[in-house]
Amino acid sequence: MKYKSKDKSKDKNQNKKKNKNYPGGHFLPSKYLLRGFYDSGRFNIVLPFLICLSAAAAGLLAMYLPKIVLDAVERGAAAHRLFLQTGAAGVLLAGTSLAAMVLRNELELASQSFLYTELTARWERGMLRMDYEAFVSERGKLLAEKARNAISNPNWGAVKFLPGLTAILEALAGLLVCCGIVGTLHPAIVLFLLLLFGVQLWFSARMQKGKQKLKEERAAADRRLNYLAWGMRGRKEGKDIRLYSFDVLLHRIAQRTIADKRAVEGKAEKLQFCNMLFAALLLLLRDGTAYFYLIWRFLHSGMTLGDFTLYFAAITGVGGGLLKLAQAVSDFLETGRYAGDFFEFMQYSMGGAEEKGESRRGLFCSSESETGAAVPEGISFTFENVSFSYYAEQNGEKQEIPVIRNLNLTISAGESVAVVGVNGAGKSTFVKLLCGLLTPCEGRILVNGRDSRSFCREDYFGLFSAVFQKSGFLPVSIAENIMLNVKRKSDRNRSTAERSIAVRSVAESSTAEKSAVCRSAAESSTADLRPERQEAGPEKSSGAHGDKESECRTELFSDCGADGAHRDKDAEVMWECLRRAGLEEKVKALPQGADTCLVKRIAQDGTELSGGQEQKLLLARALYKDAPVLILDEPTAALDPVSEHAVYLDYRRMTEGKTSVFISHRLASTRFCDRILLFSDGRIAESGTHEELLALGGQYAEMFEVQSRYYRDVETGERMEDREEKEGIKRWAEEETGKEKEETARNQGGLGE
Repeated sequence: MKYKSKDKSKDKNQNKKKNKNYPGGHFLPSKYLLRGFYDSGRFNIVLPFLICLSAAAAGLLAMYLPKIVLDAVERGAAAHRLFLQTGAAGVLLAGTSLAAMVLRNELELASQSFLYTELTARWERGMLRMDYEAFVSERGKLLAEKARNAISNPNWGAVKFLPGLTAILEALAGLLVCCGIVGTLHPAIVLFLLLLFGVQLWFSARMQKGKQKLKEERAAADRRLNYLAWGMRGRKEGKDIRLYSFDVLLHRIAQRTIADKRAVEGKAEKLQFCNMLFAALLLLLRDGTAYFYLIWRFLHSGMTLGDFTLYFAAITGVGGGLLKLAQAVSDFLETGRYAGDFFEFMQYSMGGAEEKGESRRGLFCSSESETGAAVPEGISFTFENVSFSYYAEQNGEKQEIPVIRNLNLTISAGESVAVVGVNGAGKSTFVKLLCGLLTPCEGRILVNGRDSRSFCREDYFGLFSAVFQKSGFLPVSIAENIMLNVKRKSDRNRSTAERSIAVRSVAESSTAEKSAVCRSAAESSTADLRPERQEAGPEKSSGAHGDKESECRTELFSDCGADGAHRDKDAEVMWECLRRAGLEEKVKALPQGADTCLVKRIAQDGTELSGGQEQKLLLARALYKDAPVLILDEPTAALDPVSEHAVYLDYRRMTEGKTSVFISHRLASTRFCDRILLFSDGRIAESGTHEELLALGGQYAEMFEVQSRYYRDVETGERMEDREEKEGIKRWAEEETGKEKEETARNQGGLGE
């Protein structure tokens, strides 16, 4: 199943065609990785060339050393002269070989560091920053899996890009040295060897292209295997597996998945075997012909034994160099495709509106203001002809399935709206569109009269506090799971005030020195968590400069209090949110209180919460964020009746001054809202207050009657079966009475005639 956004899918297809047809499209991943290596260490880019020079020098000395010894012996040179020449050549050979070895080791260390500190971090950032619509799509999942495969192993993949490029340069340099020596024997031999090398390179490229076609099959198989290995080992899955005896079924699924994986790997191994066999045949033809010609020249000319040894080593070097170059090019092509997979994922993850050339800066971060401006008190929404669809593949064909159909709706600032309806009516999709997680296929959503697509994504998400049906927790403390990295509305407004005070202080500084110090202090106040600031320590700010910086800090933040006071205030707010969510007593009863870590399978001293407690914690998180829009998607589904009643009593306080959307299947809870929207088949079928919809006597009234009937039966102590039997008898009696009246009327009419 895939979400569909018409504009976005069209642009992505155009970008895909552009990458295929544009000559520089395949160069972009290489440029991306080279830039990454350069940013991680400028010396890294120089290493391949130094390795190339040292390896070529070592190879040349290794070929000339036997010639020097044999020519000296054949001429009858003095022993001391022989030892001097041999020793000098040996020292140079050892030095160049050692230099090449050290440089290769340095390159390997730089590559491993680049993998773990840069590529892995970039993949994680891409996963976190990817648009939700792209994140849940089949294409997004496939690209993410291929990119993960590209950086999952330190021995192959994108990490071998620079070492692979080094191997090509090294093989090419050695080949040029050997070809230069063989060319003095006969130029035709060099042309013959290069011709066969071209054939081998062409065949190797075809084999690599065939292996590339298997990557999507391999990624799909890996994703299924990873799900079976990691997705079925949790506590929630473990209960179902044991109660319903899933182990046999899972074993069959795993066997089929492993068989699919083996089939894909078998195809890749077959291609690799064909490549190696063809290379071996060419090697026999190439080197055999060259050796035959060398032996013929040695027997029919005045070639010395030293020259014969040099040419023999050079021909061997040409053959080995060609083989090494072919293998290096083949490996580099494969590495380049891994780099392409990673680069494509990074482009896709950072795409979104930027692909369409749209500006993501709008009401709260215009070109004249900074991100993180003060949040307005009231937020209103207007849906104008909004439609959304997803498409699914059935029988090899893509079918579009509409979810939201031509929706027109206005939610006023501060209004509390309840959304109800049967499963599949479009309630969750409506909320995702409202939150900006999905983009409408048609129409637009206005926020305070402004198109939602013109907002900064971070600022737009900052407008919402949400409790979804399915949410996860990080393996950190309860306090961190509540506070996360969000800024409450009051904190954001306070930050805006701090910036304005900083600007005024800098403008009023009388000297250039004080202005510079103030800018430095204001800059450092937003980077307290940077590593270089932590390493600096308090001693770095001592002296006159430190005094001025301290003075400037006092001017900048004198009306905001100390950071410790802010932290204490945040802790107080957190405990207040826990109390309102009904989780305060539980957290205080834990040995470490709010510092207790969640996710027990990762933290040994951690704790696990029940389903209802998890829902309370999510509610506390939403309350702590204090955003102007509150989204509650079945917030009491896992709560007991007492806790649910407490949430309803506090609902007015939660939503005071906020625009709120409340999704629930328990219609008794909707009476707390200003308006109720009944969704049916992607449209708003009914709208009004609880009393108005009951008086309307439509679908809402019918659903409410069905639910309330159970509660009435419990109150009266009457069994459901007895009640239904009585209602059936009553309806039958009414029907019989109606028939008797009709018959009596007909008889009276006949007598009258």
